[in-house]
Amino acid sequence: MFLNFLQKNKNLEDASRYNFKVNLKKFNKLKKTKKLIIGVTVGRSGMKWVLNILEAHKNVYGAGGGERNSTCESFYRYAIHNKFNVDQSALLNSIICETINDWKNHEVSFQLSPYFSHSINLIDQILKPDGYIWGVNNFKFTVQSFYNKNWYSPDYNISRSKKIPGFSLTDLEKPSHYFGRIVPSNKFYNKWKNLTRIGKIAWYVNYTNKIIYNSLKKINKKKKFLFILDKGDQNYNFYLRLAEWANLKNKLSKNNFLKIKFKKPSRIGVKPHVSPSYNAYENKIKKYNKKEIKEMSPFLKEYNKIYNILLNSINY
Repeated sequence: MFLNFLQKNKNLEDASRYNFKVNLKKFNKLKKTKKLIIGVTVGRSGMKWVLNILEAHKNVYGAGGGERNSTCESFYRYAIHNKFNVDQSALLNSIICETINDWKNHEVSFQLSPYFSHSINLIDQILKPDGYIWGVNNFKFTVQSFYNKNWYSPDYNISRSKKIPGFSLTDLEKPSHYFGRIVPSNKFYNKWKNLTRIGKIAWYVNYTNKIIYNSLKKINKKKKFLFILDKGDQNYNFYLRLAEWANLKNKLSKNNFLKIKFKKPSRIGVKPHVSPSYNAYENKIKKYNKKEIKEMSPFLKEYNKIYNILLNSINY
């Protein structure tokens, strides 16, 4: 009988988590006195440092990192990018449940994910966040960083026809690695698949940045805060602007602000320190060959049009 009891209670989940209608109603009620801020980025932009800054204030919670539900978030970006006729209620419900949980002990929920890039319009329409923080980095650094993170190596996007590449996964990787590493969904795919890894990554960085830019420009200016790593890194004036925008209580002193970047991670599952060899690998610089430079050039030109507009818009 005891074994039957264990089996019966194994892997139980709270069924209420999946009741979207009830959860949305609860979310909208709580939102009258609480806040939700969404963090968006192509990636590799210093946004986890921004999250640490926000979490240094007792009234803000961000779960200590990004991509809280990476498989769910990356799947919906994959689906929307490839124009699947898929209902995104499950993605919204995931954000809602995380937010409600954050609000139990905090006034502000900050949710950060690069996978939100293709769902910003829907998130704004249904959830109406109180604000968005957009993290942007310079093009070559971002491409280099994705390269160091082994993007498109191996290349899971196998297709010998005009169809969308099918799901391809080894036991060593996460589903989000496949869903997150989107590829062109138009005729350009045939050219893209023959590019070097640098060319493929350059396409991805420019394309995703444009998606975010075009979505956010439709949203009220007061609801947006722009973080550009080149300008905000260790810049106390950036922090003061952020604190004012987000109405953060008990502002950090300059010394406490500067200490945040060098704090050792303490989340469950995260190593207590980062080895010098890991840092060397993460920050290694690749010398581009002529083919890679040629492939990267048109994407760099497009990206910089937006990047320069953004640089001229910040005031810190």
